[in-house]
This record gives sequence, C-alpha cells and structure tokens, in this order.
Amino acid sequence: MGASLPIIVSMVCAWGLWSIGRIPFEIAVLGIRFTLLQVKSSIFLPIISGYIVLILQKIIK
Repeated sequence: MGASLPIIVSMVCAWGLWSIGRIPFEIAVLGIRFTLLQVKSSIFLPIISGYIVLILQKIIK
C-alpha cells in the first residue's frame, strides 16, 4: 500500500532467493559449500533488480 514498483520487485526477488526455511533443506541436500555459494552470489540481485525497474520506469515515462 503505497510502495513503489522498484521496492516491490526487490522485495519479491529477495523473498524468493533468501527463504530462511529453504536454507536447511538446501544444506542437507546440496551441501553447505553450494548453499553458501548460492547465498553469496544472490546477495546483490534484489538490489540490482530494483534499480533496473527504476531505470525502466524513467525510460518509459
């Protein structure tokens, strides 16, 4: 309610990438090294996605 589109996109992206309930399952199935690599590599993706949407909004308007 009142949130801008870049904020919503960043939040949805982060929610999908950083599910706390999924991390123990990933560690059990894929191993701790792979899980840490996945978490480290996805730290900046929500921020980048928000900036991309912000730039696209400015281009379209």
